[in-house]
Amino acid sequence: MARTDGGETRKCAECGAGFWPRRRCQRYCSKRCSNTACHRRYVQQNRDRIRAIARESYRRHPQKAPGPARTCPNCQRCFTPRAPNQVYCGARCTGTAKHRRWRAKHRAAANAYARQRREAKYAEYRVRELRQSRAWRAANPEKVKQQRQRQLALERLQKMAALAAELREK
Repeated sequence: MARTDGGETRKCAECGAGFWPRRRCQRYCSKRCSNTACHRRYVQQNRDRIRAIARESYRRHPQKAPGPARTCPNCQRCFTPRAPNQVYCGARCTGTAKHRRWRAKHRAAANAYARQRREAKYAEYRVRELRQSRAWRAANPEKVKQQRQRQLALERLQKMAALAAELREK
């Protein structure tokens, strides 16, 4: 491939793609190809050391045989645990159980908060009703007087009925 400005194209030493070099010594088309080639060279030069480190790590942390099958307390399915302390079959059941525990822990606080809100609303309602009642009484003194008279008459009738009941029992 020839460039229009007279520069030459090169073939990438890693992926084989054609590219226009920005520097005279550029061998790779991108940083990714350069890093891949560098990693490959490192692994080839240090193969024995890498294997020794892997063997040592395996000796320090041997793979444990899976434990006996267990039943997930969330979904009741049988599963083979990948770790000795695994309780749930997977991330979904673990998350569900965690949410249930959180909800149970915070339910009391949520109920207390809801109760406070209800009581505050009721208090606001009572204050509003009291204001409206006082305003009505101030605007209608004759009707208030009539209501009071009716209430007193009703109380007198109730007392008389209670006395009559006592006399009948004797």
